[in-house]
Amino acid sequence: MISVVIPCLDHTRELGECLTALVAQKCSVDVEVIVVDSGHDPAVVEAVDACNSEAITCRVVRGESGLEPGLARDVGVDDARGSTIVFTDADCIPELGFLEAAVRAMASGHRMATGPVLDANPHWIPACDNLLQFVDFAPTRPAGPAQLAPGANLVIGRDDFLELGGFGPGFGEDARFCLRAASTEVGAPSFCPDLRIRHCGRTTLRALLAHHRSFGVARGRYGLLVTPLQRRLAAWAVMSVAVALKRYVYLVRRTLRWNPRRLGFVLIFTPVLFAGFFSWALGFRQGLRDG
Repeated sequence: MISVVIPCLDHTRELGECLTALVAQKCSVDVEVIVVDSGHDPAVVEAVDACNSEAITCRVVRGESGLEPGLARDVGVDDARGSTIVFTDADCIPELGFLEAAVRAMASGHRMATGPVLDANPHWIPACDNLLQFVDFAPTRPAGPAQLAPGANLVIGRDDFLELGGFGPGFGEDARFCLRAASTEVGAPSFCPDLRIRHCGRTTLRALLAHHRSFGVARGRYGLLVTPLQRRLAAWAVMSVAVALKRYVYLVRRTLRWNPRRLGFVLIFTPVLFAGFFSWALGFRQGLRDG
């Protein structure tokens, strides 16, 4: 059995689309969907009840109010009955074949897998939001090892997940989880091109900038993929621009390598993308101080 775990807080409207996409799929194994409700919104129960089917059962697990995504996922796994756990988010729409791709990934021997994250909303703000955080998960990226995997698209065996101690508290929980797994027999996640989801993304510039600042705070606070030299240099306020520029160059290079047809979009919206990276850099500096 596969258990799909979905944390839900303030994404009730999108949750209905996510569940509809899941129950429309055919899968060669039994599937259960567990929505961890951290907002205590009656609409969550209504959305889940509306999407129950004979093929796929959906149910709600009530989490503590305002529970962080990582802890909400842990609560869902505790209640799961499947030997394989599939994580996605309430503001994501799994494409047809997503669940069967998860089955194939585990059957082929992968201990942990991830896949492409595409745009669910064609508007330029959510498209920029997705580029800023998911440039490494382009649909044209070939299969192979990946350093990290987003919690919105992650497949892993339940026993391995529990052995690794789950996600735990704090932002950046998926990155910390993957780095922890890489030092064990589970290893780094495998990128599987057929494991495709669509992500709605933030719809305002204010939300975009705040979200990516929080990413930067987590990276600095936990020292994720940060060398001692980078830590010293990034502590200088003047280096925030250089950090943002470095991340922008990385995005351009990744786009050229895996998704060159999007280069025009990247160039047109460079000011927005750079603003997102600069917000990340400011958060990174704050996280270094906090850490």
